[in-house]
Amino acid sequence: MSKYKSRYNYNLVWIDLEMTGLDIKKDVILEIATLVTNNELDILAKGPALVINQKNEILEQMSSWCIKHHTASGLVEAVKQSTITIEEAELKTLDFLKEYKNGDLIDPMEENFMGYFIGCDEYEWTPGQVDVMRDNFFSPLRGNINLDFIPDTTHIENTHEFITPNAAETLEYYDNVFVDWTDAENANNYLVIISNSSEYHEYYTTESEIYVNDLSPDGIYFVKVKPFNDGYTDTDIINRLFRTGDLLSSSQESSILKSLNVFPNPAQTGQALNIEVNIEKSIETSIDIINMQGQRVYSQVRNLQQGANQISIETPNMPAGLYMLNIETEDGAVQRKIIIQ
Repeated sequence: MSKYKSRYNYNLVWIDLEMTGLDIKKDVILEIATLVTNNELDILAKGPALVINQKNEILEQMSSWCIKHHTASGLVEAVKQSTITIEEAELKTLDFLKEYKNGDLIDPMEENFMGYFIGCDEYEWTPGQVDVMRDNFFSPLRGNINLDFIPDTTHIENTHEFITPNAAETLEYYDNVFVDWTDAENANNYLVIISNSSEYHEYYTTESEIYVNDLSPDGIYFVKVKPFNDGYTDTDIINRLFRTGDLLSSSQESSILKSLNVFPNPAQTGQALNIEVNIEKSIETSIDIINMQGQRVYSQVRNLQQGANQISIETPNMPAGLYMLNIETEDGAVQRKIIIQ
């Protein structure tokens, strides 16, 4: 018996596509293979693996990567020999899927298999692959997998651009890097990639900002940000180069400081910032506001009492822009982004 408890009684359809590239506006399908599992990822049936005929001029326009790998696998030759059109492949796949209704399997076609091209060995998932997929499928991150979920496929406007770090900026720290960008309209998720010749870091966030604490000192990095939502991923990637410093910050989040709220935020130029801090015990803290050039525009050492504390900070000398509030205690720090309009 599976150790994973089913939450919904329906089947999952897995469709594997081999294409001439990843641009859905111009690239086309070369092969489609279909698989049906239950919601515990047990394979119920393997649908048709269909290689689709495409013209030679289309194959010649593939990228060098696709030409190399599709030729080595035998897919290019299989495409040339195939007589199946894209319309026929669509109908055959849909006919196969019509056999599944209300979670019941009806007369699976035993002769079908899932593969990468005609004549390949039958493909089976390894136990390790199954465990990874099951852990992912049943995790809280997949709470949207239910019968009432309607994916957001709204077109995303490419309105995002970097705020910080500045282009080619050398940062003070390497273990507390703040990356911030403007919102992309209609995006609800962002993929952030920070890499160089020897490191690759990938992060996902629902906010238009992220703190990174796993980079190396004195390193040159490229940061890329790609917005997406549940069903729309054809968006621009913004890029920026920066360099980490060689200093270690106290970036560990404070466990003493229980909550931190700032209002109004955004604030108008000259308007006082009200800070509510709830702290576990009476302690001396350092309160700083830093602009995007790394300059401290406000700094104060203050004794906070156990429980709720109210702090008011005047902002007459802060021009409109983005700032970072940093409150540091003996066991770490907490930051908040502040916008002055």
